[in-house]
Amino acid sequence: MRVLIIAYEFHLAHCIKQHLMDNFTYEVRLATDADEARVAMSDFLPQLLFCETNLRGKDGIRLVSELKRRYAFDVIFILPHSPTKATVLRAAEEQPVNYIFKPISEGALFAAIKLIEPYIGGNKVGRLPPITPSPGDRFSPTEVKVLRAVLERKTTREIAEELYLSPHTVKNHRHNICRKLDLKAENNALLRWALKNKRRIAGHHQLPGASSSGEN
Repeated sequence: MRVLIIAYEFHLAHCIKQHLMDNFTYEVRLATDADEARVAMSDFLPQLLFCETNLRGKDGIRLVSELKRRYAFDVIFILPHSPTKATVLRAAEEQPVNYIFKPISEGALFAAIKLIEPYIGGNKVGRLPPITPSPGDRFSPTEVKVLRAVLERKTTREIAEELYLSPHTVKNHRHNICRKLDLKAENNALLRWALKNKRRIAGHHQLPGASSSGEN
């Protein structure tokens, strides 16, 4: 199994690497920041990531979310000793296979891996194809962009600025998406659907309707 460790603490990263090499037959690479992680993902195509939630002031959870748009992998988050509730909830949205808390003991690290080892690689590993809607697809290219922005929890105004549209046009796109998915007109219905279907939004050529896992 190929494992990428994304951690800004040199000692922590090397301790995890040494433990993996001593106890498991894994290929292991290290990345100390987001740029190194992006290069490693492209070259190495890891099946499992260990990622600190705080990378020298950078957001490790957001980095994982970004990488999931292009690659399929499992992730174990490295959390501080006393994480905030908000951090835990955000990390949970990325569907990690496990968590470990600093400071990390050898026993906790071994358990974190061994307990989930049979399930690693259940995701298709490697690069995900981009969404390239064809005329027969359910969503237009602009609607796909809006869905991706909704998944990133961007506001209507932020989406409008990013896509060079008016807020009114963005609202219309959101309304059309909800109509196609048969979502109720209530707060956060589209966001909840997007979170449940993030892998489809991130990497599938076509986006199905809400019948498989979306809102009723």
